Amino acid sequence: MPLYSRFQTLSSVCCSAGAPTFPEEPLLKTLEQGAGFFPAQPGLVLGDGKYRILRKLGWGEDSSVWLVDALQFTPKDYFAVKILTAKATHSHHAGYRHELELLDSIKAVGSDFLPRLHDDFELSGPHGQHLCLVMDLLGTSVQALRVSTPTQTLAVHSVKTIIAFVLEGLVELHDKGIVHTGEITLLLVHL
Repeated sequence: MPLYSRFQTLSSVCCSAGAPTFPEEPLLKTLEQGAGFFPAQPGLVLGDGKYRILRKLGWGEDSSVWLVDALQFTPKDYFAVKILTAKATHSHHAGYRHELELLDSIKAVGSDFLPRLHDDFELSGPHGQHLCLVMDLLGTSVQALRVSTPTQTLAVHSVKTIIAFVLEGLVELHDKGIVHTGEITLLLVHL
């Protein structure tokens, strides 16, 4: 049975009434319409039985990210699985998206300041193929941390520490010959 057909069965088993269903991303929007999200749900087992989805961590234009537990590790370990949309996966196969290659190239660095890729695999869904990237589980965003404080600001020593960590990661990327072209001003505006 295809994985997306099992999704229909799983939803009735693992997601009782009142449980969150995470309807944010446009699951019905197809590859041709510019998306093609994979219909993941808590309880779904991925990657040839290696990972079980526990909950959604977030989503964006090209992917959704899920907390998973690793079923074949002892002691149990947790990871984040980024499931690319069918559109983003198509772009990857066409040579326009290089996230997997970049994560592979920084894996050997063993950095505390860069995300670490542990595994990758593909899923078949109702919209096509979906590249999945299994990475370390990271903390919250700087924005979420900032708005969680009573004053919605961060102490200067915290900001300095965050900037130092970001710069360490950028130095390591630079040392590997990888250029990060994100807008640094977007990061700094929210500090």
